[in-house]
Amino acid sequence: MKKQYGARKMTKPKGMSRPIFFPALGFMDLKTGDGRLLESVGGGTRDLPQTIWGQFQQSGGHDGAVVIGSLQEVTMNDDGVISASGWLLDDANGQQAITYLETQSMRGNSIDLADTTVEYEFSDDYEDVTIKFTAWNVAGTTLVGRPAFSGAYASLDEELVASWFSSEDPLVVEMPMIINILSTPAVELVADGSKRPSWDLFHQVEAATPHKILVGEENADGFVPVCGHLALWNTCHGAYAECMIVPRPNDNYAGFNGPGVLTDKGIVSTGPIFATGGHPKPGELQRKSVAEAYGGIENAWADGRVVAGVHGPWFSGYVRPGTEDEIVIAARASKVSGHWLGGSLKAIVSVNCPGFEVPSEGFSLAADGSVLELVASFSCPEEELALDEPYGEDDANDPVFDIDLLRLAMAAQDLASE
Repeated sequence: MKKQYGARKMTKPKGMSRPIFFPALGFMDLKTGDGRLLESVGGGTRDLPQTIWGQFQQSGGHDGAVVIGSLQEVTMNDDGVISASGWLLDDANGQQAITYLETQSMRGNSIDLADTTVEYEFSDDYEDVTIKFTAWNVAGTTLVGRPAFSGAYASLDEELVASWFSSEDPLVVEMPMIINILSTPAVELVADGSKRPSWDLFHQVEAATPHKILVGEENADGFVPVCGHLALWNTCHGAYAECMIVPRPNDNYAGFNGPGVLTDKGIVSTGPIFATGGHPKPGELQRKSVAEAYGGIENAWADGRVVAGVHGPWFSGYVRPGTEDEIVIAARASKVSGHWLGGSLKAIVSVNCPGFEVPSEGFSLAADGSVLELVASFSCPEEELALDEPYGEDDANDPVFDIDLLRLAMAAQDLASE
């Protein structure tokens, strides 16, 4: 059933110059060439008006886009075509957009989606994946020269909705799309020409013998595999006299596996390994986001997926492309440590000596991700943990296993006795 959101302004609003029309802002219930499908039943819009952007310089994603107008009306048509209209600004950016549209030197648009729910459907052989957006809102659109959807375009003249786009026609995607998951959370579909890593990198089979997280050699596709155990079940944290074991996941690692990597078979939910800084101070993760506590995206060197393995939490992924060689060298020679909060894994950071020891010597990782086993024995020098800081409620709520697990236990005992 046709649904209309917002209302077209028939008279020119103050500060605007010319109307802009989108005969095809996007398409519903049709699978794209790289597996995406917007389900019409879950479609909607954020409160209108929303921003119309202009991507006047070629760059990654929508980086550097400028505001060119206001998207004021969006219609979900019965034939699956999303149409829209708005007004262009009466300024230099708006005029530049008018020039491009009049000359048709730039008329494509890339729809911006937010507030999404995504489901993945794999074929039996995992050779094909459908990424279904079962809930989504239009959050604007961007005028681009190279749209992700080849049939999506803008015009200065009002046109009839493109009814030629039937369900029998395949949707041709000129460039691969990436999904950027924003903090709202939101998802943005943009055009990107980067090469995708293999889905298999993030689904490496757990090794038969426990081993630390290893950084391998660059494979034929130009990606560096990473895999290994974060800790081992039922082994004690090395810093405490009392045995503290690694938590079993109470959320299937959803607290860690969040924003994902786009692979050759679709999105994989992953989390980062941070390079520097160690663990934040007690209670800091209660007051800040993970990014604020551990550093921004520039401090991450690997992305991977954590699952509950036979031997312990199992990480498989790759070195984030663009990571400097010096960071990769340091990461390969280091170990990792997890940060748990309320039994949920929130972050992983590279360290010199972790609390949960995992065998490391004698292992190497081949370019295909396979592990060559020789000898598995290693332990950090034993160190006493100085407990010269007061403990309180923040510590009881923030179990950082490599720093404050003993303090947590002591605080819990004190609270129970009150």
